[in-house]
Amino acid sequence: MIRHRIFFWIVILNVIILLFLVSCSSSKKMSNTNLSSMLQPDQGVIAATAIIYNNSIDSSTIYFSIPKSKLLFRNEDGYFVARYSVSYTLFPFRTSTTIIDSSTYFFLVSDSLQVSDFQDSIKFRCPNETYGTLRVNFTDLNRKSEFTQIINVNKADSKSRQTYLLKDQQGVPLFRNYISSRESFQIESINPPTQKFWVRCYFRNYPIALMPFKIIDSAPFSYACDSLFQVQMDSIPYLILERKGIYHFVQDTNFKSGVTMFIFDEDFPLITQSSQLIASTRYLTSSKEFKEMNAAKDKKLAIEKFWLNLGVNESTTRSLIRTYFNRVQLANKYFTSYTEGWKTDRGMILIVHGTPLSIFNDGESEIWNYATNTSLPELTFYFKKVNNPFTDNDFSLVRQPYYDNSWYIAVDLWRQGRVLNE
Repeated sequence: MIRHRIFFWIVILNVIILLFLVSCSSSKKMSNTNLSSMLQPDQGVIAATAIIYNNSIDSSTIYFSIPKSKLLFRNEDGYFVARYSVSYTLFPFRTSTTIIDSSTYFFLVSDSLQVSDFQDSIKFRCPNETYGTLRVNFTDLNRKSEFTQIINVNKADSKSRQTYLLKDQQGVPLFRNYISSRESFQIESINPPTQKFWVRCYFRNYPIALMPFKIIDSAPFSYACDSLFQVQMDSIPYLILERKGIYHFVQDTNFKSGVTMFIFDEDFPLITQSSQLIASTRYLTSSKEFKEMNAAKDKKLAIEKFWLNLGVNESTTRSLIRTYFNRVQLANKYFTSYTEGWKTDRGMILIVHGTPLSIFNDGESEIWNYATNTSLPELTFYFKKVNNPFTDNDFSLVRQPYYDNSWYIAVDLWRQGRVLNE
C-alpha cells in the first residue's frame, strides 16, 4: 500500500475538460516536450518521480512520488494546502500523435502530513503487447510550474523490468534502481507461479566518459557474470545485498529480461568521500593533477587545494564547489544506468556545460541544445539509446571532432573560476 493516501482526488472535472486535454495532447508529439526543467531543481520545479508497473493484462499503474519541499503551500481557511495535478498520455510508438489513453487527476494535500514525499498511484489503460511511450506531466497548481517525465512502456515482453515492482522492507515502492549495501528490499511480480530468481552479479569498475570529441569504438559488453546465485523471494520477507556491484534478477536464464539493482558507494547519489570527490573532478583536471591528488597522503587536503587554486577568493571557491557537485548529484539522480550518473556521457555534458536550454527525448534518442552566449558557440549534443539488459536509461553520445573547441573553452572557464551556464 502507498503511504498516506491523498486527502482526495478528482479523476475528471467534466467531459468537456477531458476532451479538451485529449485534443491538446493529440496535437503535440511526445518528442516535442522540453525536459530541461528536471535539471533545474532550484527553480521551483516540482521534481517528481514516476515508475510503471505492468500489473494487469489490459492496464498498468503509474506510481509517483513528489517531494513535499518542492510544493507551494497556501493558507486556505486556516489550513496550508498544496494543489497539484498529474496528467498522462500514452502513445503507441515514439513519434506518434495517436493516443492510447490520456487523463488528468487533481490532488490536494495538507502541510500537516508528517511525510517527506507525497506518494500515490494512477491506473491507466495499457493493452497487452503495448510497446509505446508514456508522457507524465506534474503541475504545481499553486506555483504554476510543470515537470515532465518520459517513460518507455514495454508490455510486449512478459518479463521486462516493468513486470516487477521493487519495494522497501515496509512494502513502499522504491523510486530508484539502486540501494545501499545492507538495505533490504522486496520484489513484487505478477508472473506466476513462482518467485524464484537467478541473480547474475557483476563486480566491475566502469571508467568515466571520454571527452565528447574522442571517437571511440565501444567494446562489446561481456554478459558473462562474475557470480551467480538463486533466491526464492516468496520464501523470505526481504533480500539484503552487501557487495558493491550490479545484480540482475531473471526468472529464466535463457533470457536477459529481468530487473536490476545497483549498489554503488555509500551515501550515493551524494559524493562525500575524498576519493570520490577527486574521481568526479577528473573532467577538469590534467593527468598530472589527477595522479598527484590520488597519490596524496591527505586526499581531503589535496582536493581542497585544487579548488582553492581555481577560485578567485573563498566566496567564488564555495560557489564553484557547490555548483560542480550539485551537478554531479543531479547526474547521479537522473542518468545512473549500469554505472554512476556522473560517469555517463549525459552526466559529463551536464557537469561541464551545465543545464541545456532544451532537452527533447523521443524514447530512442535525446537532443540537448545550448543557447549562444559570449563564451561558447551554440551547441547541440545528440545521444542515442543503448540496448542495455540492465537499464532503460543508458544513452550514448554521438561524438564529433568539432566538439573539441567548445569542450576546451568550457573546461578553461571552470579553471578560471567561472561557473558555466549557471
